[in-house]
Amino acid sequence: MAKKVMWFSILVIVFISLISVCAGFVMAVKVSTGPVKEVSKPISQQGVPNGGNSSNDPKTVKVLILGDSIAKGTGDETFRGIGGYLSDNLKNYTAKDIIVSNLGIDGLKSAELMDQIKNGSLDNEIKSSDIILISIGGNDLLEIQRQEGNNLENAFKEKQRAYIAALKEITNKVRNTNKDAFIMFVGLYNPYDDGITNDYAQLMNSWNHATSLVFADDIKAVFIPTYDMFKLNLNRFIASDNLHPNSAGYQMIAQLISRSLEDMMDKM
Repeated sequence: MAKKVMWFSILVIVFISLISVCAGFVMAVKVSTGPVKEVSKPISQQGVPNGGNSSNDPKTVKVLILGDSIAKGTGDETFRGIGGYLSDNLKNYTAKDIIVSNLGIDGLKSAELMDQIKNGSLDNEIKSSDIILISIGGNDLLEIQRQEGNNLENAFKEKQRAYIAALKEITNKVRNTNKDAFIMFVGLYNPYDDGITNDYAQLMNSWNHATSLVFADDIKAVFIPTYDMFKLNLNRFIASDNLHPNSAGYQMIAQLISRSLEDMMDKM
């Protein structure tokens, strides 16, 4: 009789154990096949800068070049332009890889660059850049260079008003799109030596001054003056087309830019 009770107890324990195992299996199946809840961190914790500002890769410095033929590098017999020389110079200040994206376009005017930036087509490039280099305005001035006297001054004032308005739109959109990037703007030079009137030369200086004021209140923007440097070295710095910089001219501009960036590189 005692043996029967013992065997009955063992059978009850085994039966209960089997029920527990089956229940656990069913629950496991439900968990593994049920709906999955997505758990995500805020964007700023996933390695993507808040607002999309500056390069996502901590091992690189991305340079974006926008604007006209000077931005593009036209006239450089080595086909390197500002971007090529600037990349080499910046390697002296950082161990990071320098990536240059050059979107310069021959003949581009300020109103056209404004439209290009305002339509949003460059937003991704702007957001991901650490340095944004802009050259624009030379083609605006080319339209009025042959005028003289009062006609020149009036045409200049009208052209400058439109240019400054466009430049403000450009810089505001760039800054709103990327709050962290360093903006470098290349000032205008006179490529014509004695082939330009004193009145026009004075107006060019006025143009550069007005341009520099657009960036005066932005602590991460720098106006790069080139007028005096070209004036003193015109034969050395102008290409065979008598308009654009040659290799030496672009190297000089890149050197001016990299000097301005030297103390900022550790912040990128």
